[in-house]
Amino acid sequence: MKLINKLRFYLFITLNLLFISCSTNNENLSNKTNLLQGKSILKIDQKVEDKNEIREVLVIAPNPIIKDKKYPVVFYFHGNGGNKEAGMELNKLVNDDQFITVSPQGLYNSWNLGQEDSKADDVEFVSLIIEKLKEYSNININKKYAIGYSNGSALVNELAVKSSNFNGIAPFASQLTVSQANLLSESTNPLSVYQVCGSNDNVIPYEGGLSVVGHTFISAKNSAKRYAETFKCNLLPEITMVGIDSIFRYKNCKNSHEIKFYKSEGGGHGLKGKNDQKYELVWEFFKKH
Repeated sequence: MKLINKLRFYLFITLNLLFISCSTNNENLSNKTNLLQGKSILKIDQKVEDKNEIREVLVIAPNPIIKDKKYPVVFYFHGNGGNKEAGMELNKLVNDDQFITVSPQGLYNSWNLGQEDSKADDVEFVSLIIEKLKEYSNININKKYAIGYSNGSALVNELAVKSSNFNGIAPFASQLTVSQANLLSESTNPLSVYQVCGSNDNVIPYEGGLSVVGHTFISAKNSAKRYAETFKCNLLPEITMVGIDSIFRYKNCKNSHEIKFYKSEGGGHGLKGKNDQKYELVWEFFKKH
């Protein structure tokens, strides 16, 4: 009788261990799931000034998605006063099955570079988003790019200087600040850059200097050159024209990267509009890196 009770006890323990093991495996599998097609919202917890903030990220995937395809990721960072819906500007490329857009919401509609309403560590915030994205099996986590406009552009430069998360960035309507330019060094993670600036920008001065937003910038031309110097590119740029606009291309950079500077001649802070066409050029650039 004692032997039977012992056998029952060991059988009970064995079955419970198997149940726990199966449950854990199923839980891990459930976390490794494809993104829903179309729009979805990710929520990221972050501590900001001793307060827990739940920050939203708009994710836009192709509709329908291609089964078993691993999509590259393009982050889109809105300007100061904007919101995550700005990422929908990339919808045409998303629906052409090119990539998945990840469009975070800035705290107080801004990105913290030191002068903004937000006091969040947005470099940390982006790293938290990337950790979350690793849970999804249809994302190619090794192909990540970032486009930013204005304040969001300043953030993508900050991400280039302070992290190694991206293969390429496209800062629109903002070049490097003086402090960002000073942080670039041989230890900076090499990446490709497609910078777009307007020659008549009255918010971020094309020739550099103190901006109305409170930051001091180097000139747009020197910003592109500073990246080229840091990543050991050929410092004699190849120049091509698109109408009256100029594109300066620095080639043969470290790790086969490239620096491009699109000068929007006569363009203001809005870059003469037609940004959807510029996004297509940027994506063709990103795909190579």
